[in-house]
Amino acid sequence: MGKSYCHISPDSRLKIHQLLLQGWGIQEIENANRLLRTKFPKRVDIEQLDQNTIDKIVDSLNDRPMKCLSYATPKEEFFKHFGMQPLLVANRT
Repeated sequence: MGKSYCHISPDSRLKIHQLLLQGWGIQEIENANRLLRTKFPKRVDIEQLDQNTIDKIVDSLNDRPMKCLSYATPKEEFFKHFGMQPLLVANRT
């Protein structure tokens, strides 16, 4: 079974932080914020959403092919970069 997201080494976390500080990282964060706003408009109180709903939205965003990733998904790139296999999770319905 693969490693969970919580078991990322400190060195890997530093790499993520360094990537976000690069110039293109800011543009990617802004793009991610735009995508999140399509799912969570400003007037939505996310405190009122149940965990299952939030998990579905997160999965839909992580499984969305992106042009900047040569049409790979963020989930695919994450696991490729960190050399991990994704955890098998039952379908969320």
